[in-house]
Amino acid sequence: MSESESRTVLVVDDHDQERRMLSGMLRDEGWRVEEAPSADDAFARVAPGRFDAMVLDVNMPGTDGLTAMLRFAELDPALPDDIAVRAPLAKTWRAFEHALQDRIKEAGIMA
Repeated sequence: MSESESRTVLVVDDHDQERRMLSGMLRDEGWRVEEAPSADDAFARVAPGRFDAMVLDVNMPGTDGLTAMLRFAELDPALPDDIAVRAPLAKTWRAFEHALQDRIKEAGIMA
């Protein structure tokens, strides 16, 4: 039995298909997986020592993944730093690109 087979991860994503796909990949790697469709649902599941890791979607209705990450740390201070907050790459890149363009304009490099 590998180390990950004895570990449990909580996957939180409001998109069912993405949550199931990621959960399946983690199961294939030997993780025990629990799923939650929202941060609020996940809050009800968290108890000290219950999860070894978490994967959170950053863009969720209600409580977003970044806010949830801070709340989980309060609910389970023993939770390791293995919390991954993910965002769709295309949206993340577009936001970065717009922020970069704004900074370039502010610096007077581009009209």
